[in-house]
Amino acid sequence: MIYQKIIEGKYVDLKYADLEDAEAILKLRNDPNLSKYLTKFDSSVEQQKEWLRQQQKQEGDYYFVIWSKDNRVIGTIRAYHIVGDEGETGSLVMSGNLYEKYEAKLLCEEFVFETLRLAKTRNRVMYENKNIINFAESFGVYWDEPYADENGIWWMEGHNDYENSKKHREKIKKIIYSNASINQSSATRSSEMSSEHTSDRIFRILSKSISGIDFRETNLMKNHKIDSLILLNIIQLISNEFSILIPFEEITDSNFQSIQSMSLMMQRIIDNKHISSVHTEEKNYLPTNDDYVLEAQDSLIQYVKEHARINPNKIAIFSDQKEYTYATLYQYALKYGSFLTECGLRRGERVVVKAMQSIHYVIIYLGIHYAGGVVSTVEYSSNDDKILEIAADIEARYIITDHNPANNNSCCFINSATVFEDLKNTEIKNQPFPQREDSADILFTTGTTGASKGVELSHMAVIAGAENIAYGCEMSRSTVLVVPNPLSHSNAIKNMAACLITGCSFYLLDGITDLKAFFEALDCTYGKVATVLPPAAIRTIFRLAMDKFKSYSGQLDYLMAATAPLPEPDRETLREILPHTRLYNHYGCSESSSICIYDFNQYSDLKNCVGKAMPHSRVFFVDEAKNELNSSATNIGLLAVEGDATMKGYLKAPELTAEIKRDQIIYTKDMGYIDENGFVFILGRNDDIINVGGLKVSPLDVEAAALSDQGCADCICIGVNDEITGQALRLLVVPGQTFDLKNLQKVLADQLEGYKIPKQIEIVDQIERTYNGKLNRKAYR
Repeated sequence: MIYQKIIEGKYVDLKYADLEDAEAILKLRNDPNLSKYLTKFDSSVEQQKEWLRQQQKQEGDYYFVIWSKDNRVIGTIRAYHIVGDEGETGSLVMSGNLYEKYEAKLLCEEFVFETLRLAKTRNRVMYENKNIINFAESFGVYWDEPYADENGIWWMEGHNDYENSKKHREKIKKIIYSNASINQSSATRSSEMSSEHTSDRIFRILSKSISGIDFRETNLMKNHKIDSLILLNIIQLISNEFSILIPFEEITDSNFQSIQSMSLMMQRIIDNKHISSVHTEEKNYLPTNDDYVLEAQDSLIQYVKEHARINPNKIAIFSDQKEYTYATLYQYALKYGSFLTECGLRRGERVVVKAMQSIHYVIIYLGIHYAGGVVSTVEYSSNDDKILEIAADIEARYIITDHNPANNNSCCFINSATVFEDLKNTEIKNQPFPQREDSADILFTTGTTGASKGVELSHMAVIAGAENIAYGCEMSRSTVLVVPNPLSHSNAIKNMAACLITGCSFYLLDGITDLKAFFEALDCTYGKVATVLPPAAIRTIFRLAMDKFKSYSGQLDYLMAATAPLPEPDRETLREILPHTRLYNHYGCSESSSICIYDFNQYSDLKNCVGKAMPHSRVFFVDEAKNELNSSATNIGLLAVEGDATMKGYLKAPELTAEIKRDQIIYTKDMGYIDENGFVFILGRNDDIINVGGLKVSPLDVEAAALSDQGCADCICIGVNDEITGQALRLLVVPGQTFDLKNLQKVLADQLEGYKIPKQIEIVDQIERTYNGKLNRKAYR
C-alpha cells in the first residue's frame, strides 16, 4: 500500500518507498554490516523495483524509507501483514546514528498504534541478533520461547500491545527529545530510577566485562585508571544496559569518576536534565602584535623571553580554564628557575618530573631549563618504585612530584603542588641561558633497539624538532593548538615547544576522556584552532561524537595524527568529514624528532607515505651494512636521518648509541624508500616484517585492510611458525557490534594479494598497546 503523507520527525522522516528508492534500498540490504541477520537474496535494481511494485499493491503492507534531515536514504522500516487490529513490524535496516534509529522506530510505532489504531503487533527476529532484541525491548516488546525453523535457524517472536507500547514510547521521547514535554514529576522519575538500582546495574555490568579495574574506587579518572579506549567500552556497556544513548556533552571526567557519578549521570539523562549543548563564553582578549620576525635562539626559554618582550599580551598557555600570557609565563619560569637554584640545583644536573596536564608542568619544565638543569619526565600514573628507578638510572639529584616517593633516600624532593607558593617567595636571579649544545631533556623510550633507555637531547635538538613541526604544519602566531596527549610523551612536549618557538598558543587538556572539554577547546575564539590526537583518540571521537566532529569542517585549521600510524580507513573518514582541514600524519622517533610530516588530505593516494623530510632532517635509505642506497619501490632499505634534531645519544650507554648513531646520523629499523618526488614511504619495521615463504609482508597492510571492515574494532597482524612457509600470518581481531567473520574474510580477499591474506584469524578481547596507544608488537613475539 502507498501512504501518501510524510511522517515527519526531529531527526528523520518516513516516506513510502517509491521506485526511485530501489537503488538506495538495494545498497542498504547488500551492506554486509547492516544485513547480517536479513534473509539472503541476490537482486538487481530492476528486480527491487518489481518487488516494490508488488508491495504497493498489497493490502495492509506499508514499506517506508527513512530519510535523514540532510536528504539521504539511511534505512527502511515496515508495517505489514495487517489484518483487523493486529499486524507485524520489521524490516528495519539502518545506517544512521542512535538518535535517528530510535526515532525511526518511534515514528513507525506511532504510525501503527496511533494512526492505524492497531491493538497488537508482533515481530520476528533471529535469536542471534541480540542487538535488535535489546532494541525492541526498549519499546516494550516481550518474547515467546525461541524456536528453530525447517532450516535449523533459531528465531524469537516478539509481541507488543497499545498500552505497553505507549508507556515505552513516552520514555523514549524523553530520552531523544531534549524539548519534549515531561509528564512525570522529577520525584516520580527519581524514585523510578532508584527502584531500578542504577548503581548496582552499572557496577555489575562493568565489573563483569572489564578486568583490571576496581570500580569501587572513587577517583577512576583522576588516577588515570580509565583511558579513552576503556571509556569507550564503558559508554557502550552502559548505553546497551539502559538502551540509552549517552550525549557527548555528558562525557566528562567528573561523570565517570565513580559508579556513583555514573549513576547520577544516567539519572539526569532519564530525567531529561542532561546538558544539551556546549557553551563557549565570548571573551575580550588584550591586543597583540603578531607581525614580527624573530632571530634564532639557543634555547626554548630564550624564545619565550623574546615573545614576552615583543608580544607580552599574547596568550602562551590555556590551562584549567585560565590563560597565561608570554609575559606571565616568562616571569614564572625565571622565578621557578631561580627557586631551583636556591634549592641547590647546579647546571647540568638531572631532575625527574612527574607530568601534570597543567600550567604547573610548563613552569617547572622551563624553570629547570633556565636553571641549567636537564628534565626527565615520567608518566603521571608512575608509581614510586618506577620514579625512583628512573632517578637512579639517570643519576638525578632532584625529584619534582606531588609527594615524596616512599624509600627515597637519594634524591631531594620538591613538591610540584606548591609551585605558585614557591614563586611568591622567590626573587629572580640573573644567570646565563643554556647553550645550544647543553643537554635539555632525557626521554625514556624503548627506541629502535628494544631495551628501555634514556634519549639525551640537546637544546639544539629540542628547537630543531619544534621547528620541523612548526614548518610542516604551517603554524602561525594565530594558531591555538589543542593537545590532550600526556606531557610525559615526547610528541606532546615537542608540540608544546613548537608553539613556544612560534609564539602561538598551547591549549592543554587532560586526555580525550572529557569530550565536553575537548569540544569547548575547539570552540576557542582566540585564533585558528588546531589539534594533535593519537589514533586511539580519533577513533573514540568517531564512535562517540562523529556528528559533532563533522561540524568543525570549516573551522578546524589542521589536525595532526601522532604517536602511532593512523590506519588508512581512519584517514579516509577524516578526509570525508573534514574536507577543508589540513590533515597531517607525523613520523618521527624519540631519537630524531619530527622527521617527516604528510598532509594526507592534499595527497590522498600515496599508500604508506609519511610525507617529505622536514628542514632539519635529511632522510636517506641504507642497506644492512649502512651503505646509502638509491632507494625505490623495488629497492627498499632501512631509513636513516641526519640533522640537528637528532639525539646526543643514549644516556650512559655508548655501545647502544654506537649501534644506531654515527656522527649526526640515526639509523632506524624502518624499511621503505624515497620516490622521485621526494616522498618518503615506510613499509614497516625490519623486525616487524613477516617473511611468508620468501615474500615479505608488512603487517600494516593487513591491519589497514582489516580495519576497513566496520565490524573490526581493533586488530594486529603477527607472524607464527609454519612448517611449509617458515612463517604464516595470524590476525588477532577484537570484534565490533557488527562483526561477521565471513565478511572480514571477504574484505581481506578483496583488498590483499593472496600471500598477504592471514592463514589464521583469532578472536580476542583486546589488543595489547603501549601507554601512548601504539600496537605493542613485542608482547606477541
